[in-house]
Amino acid sequence: MVLLIAAIALAVRDDESSAQMSPAAQPARREQDAANAAIRLATAFGGEAMFGQESRRELIESSVHPAELGRMLEESATDYDQLARKIGLMNMASRQPTPSSSRAPRP
Repeated sequence: MVLLIAAIALAVRDDESSAQMSPAAQPARREQDAANAAIRLATAFGGEAMFGQESRRELIESSVHPAELGRMLEESATDYDQLARKIGLMNMASRQPTPSSSRAPRP
C-alpha cells in the first residue's frame, strides 16, 4: 500500500506539461499518470530484480519513502527469499542454487 501511495504521489506532482494544460484536463491527466506509475511499480516489484539482494535494495530505495525504507527492506528480503526457495529459483542473494537444481545429471 505504501508503494502505491508513493507511486501516486510521484505521478500527481505538478510538472511543466500539466501546468500548460487546461484546468479541466489536469485531473484526467493526473489519474492516468498515477495509474501508469502504479503499473510500472507493480511490474518492477514483480520482476527479476526483486530476487537479487542489491537490485532489490536499489529498487526499494528509489521508490519507498525514507520512513518506511528499513521495514520494506527487511520484509522484502524475507518474502522474496522465501518465494525464490518455494518456486525453486536460484537464491540470487547468495548466488547458490537451490538443492533441487544442484543435483548431478544421471548417466
